[in-house]
Amino acid sequence: MIRIRFAASALAALAAFGQQKEPELTKVVTICDVLLDESRYNGTKVAVLGRPLASDEGAWLTEDACETTPRAAERGFSISVWLENKNRTDTPKPTMAPLDQDSLDAKMKQAAKTTTLGQHQAFVCTGAVENGEIVPKGCGPANEDDRWEVVYGKVETGRGFGHLGGAPARIFVEAIIGIDKEGRPTRYHYLRPFEP
Repeated sequence: MIRIRFAASALAALAAFGQQKEPELTKVVTICDVLLDESRYNGTKVAVLGRPLASDEGAWLTEDACETTPRAAERGFSISVWLENKNRTDTPKPTMAPLDQDSLDAKMKQAAKTTTLGQHQAFVCTGAVENGEIVPKGCGPANEDDRWEVVYGKVETGRGFGHLGGAPARIFVEAIIGIDKEGRPTRYHYLRPFEP
């Protein structure tokens, strides 16, 4: 009886050893997903797809609209997420698993139904390095191409965040992932998490 149990245990251990665990991947959601199910995402770490916008007042991920209107939009909020990042120190270690390409593809198709990429006017300051010093050259409006970005971090929902409380949710940014025109992650920028 002992030999049979030992043999069965040994076979089970060998079978488990031979199986390789699937790598963990980070699923992607849209801003609309977050705003349509605030209680599900509030307090969780997620990777959110959106169109980035920034000014001297802060940074956001945005969408033009959602297929179903979220309650936040009915309360007068834009379809946006404020990017909370007061700790601007880079960290070399990833704080998230790689993106799940299938979910990224699906969410880009979902977002493209209601959000268009074109150009937006940004306020841009330029400068040059002369004799080891940064010399401002000027500031003014400039047209920039829109793009998709995925921002990973803990989501908080429920009230207005950011400049003038204009966003219905915020993300404590841990990673920013640029997405190329073919829908593939191109650059990863990792940040140490910040929370007040």
